[in-house]
Amino acid sequence: MKEHFLAEYRAFAGNGGGSARFPAWLKSLREQAIARYDVKTLAFVDAVTIPQHEASFITVDPKTMIAYSMDRFGGDALLRYDVRRGWKQLTPVRMSQFVDRVQGGDVVGGGVWLSTDDDANTLYRVALPGGRVDALGNAGHLDGEGEGVDATKLGNGRLHVLTVDVAFTPVWMGNLAVAGTDGKAK
Repeated sequence: MKEHFLAEYRAFAGNGGGSARFPAWLKSLREQAIARYDVKTLAFVDAVTIPQHEASFITVDPKTMIAYSMDRFGGDALLRYDVRRGWKQLTPVRMSQFVDRVQGGDVVGGGVWLSTDDDANTLYRVALPGGRVDALGNAGHLDGEGEGVDATKLGNGRLHVLTVDVAFTPVWMGNLAVAGTDGKAK
């Protein structure tokens, strides 16, 4: 059995389907394990390995069952896997710009929402299927390290982000509204 450890929990309220998926880094760093757990009991369900170096996030579109991730904590492509076909690797979505230090992602509403731990904890939206990248601003708290993101539209905002900061115990959570170019909430 390969030595591995569980990466940070990246599943939030919008995951759906009664199970949560966690990326786990394998010792070789040439493939990643994606483990699935029951959301109510956290009982292990199953796991698969995928051919990429790191997996800072994994997000699955519940309608299409296409999983999205990135390699190397950043890049100019979203990796895609068809979960229904045994996590078959699909053609990546080429992004219109390079995004670095990605820590979390969520696929909702025709796009993949990304959070980073760059100097501004910048948030991005990557339009699907074309790959246009829009910078949305910061995670609402600049100190500390930007972490996961959930794009479930709730009464308190569209984006829900975590920032790990030694000044806060245990973490800072922000709920942010997102407006389109027309000024209307997304």
